[in-house]
Amino acid sequence: MNQLLRDPFEADYPDRIEEELQHGNLQAKCVAFNRRGTLLATGCQDAITVLWDFDTRGVVKTLQQKDPNEPPSSVVAIGWSLDGRRLITSEDKGKVRIWDVESGTAIYTQKFESTCLTVQISPSNNDVFIACPNQHVPVIVNITNSEVKEFPGAHVPETAMGASRSKVAGEALRNYVACFERSGEQVYIGNGKGVVSVWNVAT
Repeated sequence: MNQLLRDPFEADYPDRIEEELQHGNLQAKCVAFNRRGTLLATGCQDAITVLWDFDTRGVVKTLQQKDPNEPPSSVVAIGWSLDGRRLITSEDKGKVRIWDVESGTAIYTQKFESTCLTVQISPSNNDVFIACPNQHVPVIVNITNSEVKEFPGAHVPETAMGASRSKVAGEALRNYVACFERSGEQVYIGNGKGVVSVWNVAT
């Protein structure tokens, strides 16, 4: 009876926090489970990524490749390969890294001009990933030969919208998310206007 009297628009949130994962003073900026749900990756400040065993709630590994000549950055996006052997991270200073989970080492690093809000390893090829820079067109990168494929039609630059309203229009049409579909043959790209476009990777 009480269930029927509840506000239908009321959010259904947990009554209490059941458990917390803590590792020093690190604060998680983004999280992602592996495919099996056994490992949880958390991206934190100082470009640190912490891997947790979700069954034991214990830290399995900490990933970090710190450059003393660069200012500290935070991990803002994270994702697993389909087989769970690799991890991809994006930092707010524009760096994207691919990690070998077993060894805990970064096997590939690329610097973009702006922060990549979303990154994902291809479901069909661990050597290929997609990145969606905040101020550039989404790109697919092959780390074996450094081949980069852009999707120029998915982005409208601010200057193309006119000087009087370029800032507002440019922000609205900026790409915010890009991801592979399950087979890795197509890519979905979404922008700030709510438009989702579908692209064929091969063509």
